[in-house]
Amino acid sequence: MANRHGLITGATGTGKTVTLQTLSETFSEMGVPVFAADMKGDLSGVARTGGNKESVAKRVDGYKLGEKGFEFKGFPVRFWDVFGEQGGIRCGQPLPKWGGRCCSNDCCN
Repeated sequence: MANRHGLITGATGTGKTVTLQTLSETFSEMGVPVFAADMKGDLSGVARTGGNKESVAKRVDGYKLGEKGFEFKGFPVRFWDVFGEQGGIRCGQPLPKWGGRCCSNDCCN
């Protein structure tokens, strides 16, 4: 069972990225859309089919995961781009489209 929102925090090397990748992949397999804010691009790897590392392939063979139904696969990914400059979906709006009221103190009251 999962909540609608989540926050993963921790020190360097504690498995935050792997945890988020695993959750995202699992939800994707279930048909649940996932929005993950990934400022550094660490999660973009879920879009590509894995198996290109020899150490990972050895581990899969060693544990005979292929016999248990494991397969390398990619997942659907849609990139959002605040400025619309990197080819993703533009998610920001230029300030003039917001109107002057949003820049006034009235907006915050």
